Amino acid sequence: MSKYDQYVREYLLKNGELSIEKIGSFFTPAGAAGEKSLQLQHISFSYNKRVQTSEGLIGYIAAQTGKNKVLIASDLSSVFEEARQYANLGKAFLLAGLGNISLNRQGEYEFATVQEHTHNTESSYASPHITETGDKGQAGRNAVVLIAFIIILLLAGAAGWGIYKYFSQAKPNKPVTAAMPDTTATDTNKKVAVAADTSVPV
Repeated sequence: MSKYDQYVREYLLKNGELSIEKIGSFFTPAGAAGEKSLQLQHISFSYNKRVQTSEGLIGYIAAQTGKNKVLIASDLSSVFEEARQYANLGKAFLLAGLGNISLNRQGEYEFATVQEHTHNTESSYASPHITETGDKGQAGRNAVVLIAFIIILLLAGAAGWGIYKYFSQAKPNKPVTAAMPDTTATDTNKKVAVAADTSVPV
């Protein structure tokens, strides 16, 4: 959400209240809205899964950027959905340089503020910062890895099948031995017949 970070932060500090859909609402101390000296640790958070994103935020971003409100609302909805998914995985989502959104043991979102100087996106920060381009790039890399893995599996399967077919066809055929006819009984009969013919009657 890097392209909207500045506007989200500005809107909260100027208006004193900001709601993010299905996550909750952020508040600054009463009467402190618009004060440049307001410290981030003074921001409070109220968990509410039924809340919708502040309409004023969408209008504010549209006024500052000149972009269509519908497109801005769609972008914000997509990014906040990614924030919830990230938090549901047990990781903290860095929101607009304000602080971390995470999921506690009760299954509720909670917010922890950070110091003002950590608004710089180049500063070192313990928790990852999800951006639209970064998240899409990661998704693209994951897709490439998945496709490569599938291709490797297909190649390995084809190679295994080829090896199996090769060795199954290369088995030597067993020699066939022709059965020899049994002539023992025939020869004996012939000898008996000869002996009968040579006998002289009395």
